[in-house]
Amino acid sequence: MKENFNMNIDILVIVAMKEELDIFDNNWKHNIFKNIEYYQGKISNKNIIVCFSKIGKANAAYCIGTMINEFNPNLIINIGSSGSINKDIFIDDIVIGDKFIYLDVDATIFNYKLGQVPQEKHFFETNNESLNKIFNSLKDNYKLKIGTIGTSDSFLTKSNYKKYKNIINEHHILCADMESTSIAQICDKLNKNLLSIKLVVDSIFNKKYNYKKWDSDLENKKPSIEKLLLEIINIL
Repeated sequence: MKENFNMNIDILVIVAMKEELDIFDNNWKHNIFKNIEYYQGKISNKNIIVCFSKIGKANAAYCIGTMINEFNPNLIINIGSSGSINKDIFIDDIVIGDKFIYLDVDATIFNYKLGQVPQEKHFFETNNESLNKIFNSLKDNYKLKIGTIGTSDSFLTKSNYKKYKNIINEHHILCADMESTSIAQICDKLNKNLLSIKLVVDSIFNKKYNYKKWDSDLENKKPSIEKLLLEIINIL
């Protein structure tokens, strides 16, 4: 594989679904490596790989670990959609994660903390120059929030929110997805800088909330995710 693409990779972008991102023209090379679909190209003279992990914690961990080991990128960007699980976070807000925790892990019977995988850190943190640079560059044009992102293999809705309410309140979690904490955990193990940015597509506190509209809501927000990624890469 590497003989076909042996340049230094500046940024590896990991996205869960192709429905969240489509910036590719004929200048991008399309590949599949170990069942991971990815594109390689340039933005702002930076060598970029964009890969699609598919949905869920296991898929995300497999994807990011495999791609880091193969391409050794200088920076990881995880970008995509999320749902607000905090009354102070609204649709179209952008959450930059500086802390990541699992919502659906409970080994407290063995004296681990709620959200802590046994023999692992309770949560994972990222606080690097890229995070601060992006926040300072975009804060005047976007509704940015820096805070905790929660991850679960369950799709959070109004009906199951109470199940996770304790950990959400304890850690003041801003939004939820199904991949971020797995990515943060692997980046932590492999000593890679991570920039995780989530566009809030819906909110369980929205009076018009309807989880059945997720696909159409995401389709409407897709151009915003694409625009945001291009701006971030131009800034870095």
